[in-house]
Amino acid sequence: MDTAAPATPESSMSPSTSPSQSPAVASTMDAHQLHRLGLSGEAAEAYLTLLAQGSRRVIPPEPVRAELAAAGLLGESGDDGVWLLNDPRQVLRAVARRHRRQAEAVLHLEHQLGSLWDRPTESGTEIVEVLHGRSAVTQVADSSQLAVRHEVRSLDRGPYSPSTAGEMCPIQRQMLPRGIRYRTVYGEDAAAAPDIRRAIGESVDLGEEARVHAAVPMRLRLMDDDLGLIVLNEEERVTGVVVHPSPLLDALIGLFDSIWRRRCPSGWPTTSRIWTTSTVRPGSCCG
Repeated sequence: MDTAAPATPESSMSPSTSPSQSPAVASTMDAHQLHRLGLSGEAAEAYLTLLAQGSRRVIPPEPVRAELAAAGLLGESGDDGVWLLNDPRQVLRAVARRHRRQAEAVLHLEHQLGSLWDRPTESGTEIVEVLHGRSAVTQVADSSQLAVRHEVRSLDRGPYSPSTAGEMCPIQRQMLPRGIRYRTVYGEDAAAAPDIRRAIGESVDLGEEARVHAAVPMRLRLMDDDLGLIVLNEEERVTGVVVHPSPLLDALIGLFDSIWRRRCPSGWPTTSRIWTTSTVRPGSCCG
């Protein structure tokens, strides 16, 4: 129990009463960051000053008292006008949980609307769509993967972006534990790059089935039998071609299946074992 005498209104807001604490807190914490809790600038400054005193029993200024209490930063008050400070960590964790639920709801809506966007037109004449720019291609690749029910099949080859090389696809990391099957055929350029091999090893550890082909013809991703995405890299420019159900999509599915059947499992490195298997020679077969 805190046996110190309650602070007076004047001392509770006066930095001179705690010269060794208040300036230090003020220098490391920007009051504007507390706007995330919905606090006004005045309330944020007052709260930091109260927190810097080192006492759990405070007398907050009247103009911001209700605002701090509504944010959960102040606990019950006594008849003497003294309030208790709540642990800010608990308050911020509650805010984080609330924002996380809101973000999940927005992502769910994004996936639903994205599925509608990815559908072909009712007339059936829109077989392909062209996407310009890395951001647009990434958005479609992510949203379409999240709508997959059974399997994602991919042909993967360079060039790889320096900003993402060596990183496992975050969506794949999310979908594999859900039972979504991933089958990928990689080109020789992936086998030759240590950072790419490490990312592939992580994918294999989580359940991806990986094989290697001496000459992968394109970067292709097939979401079930519903959607295909061809990614074209030309220096810094990235273009995506979305292929809807059509004879063209059937041909791309057939291309993947024929390459997959002709190649043996790659033996990609995982996080727990050393890379030992080289690229499969053309003409070898799994049977």
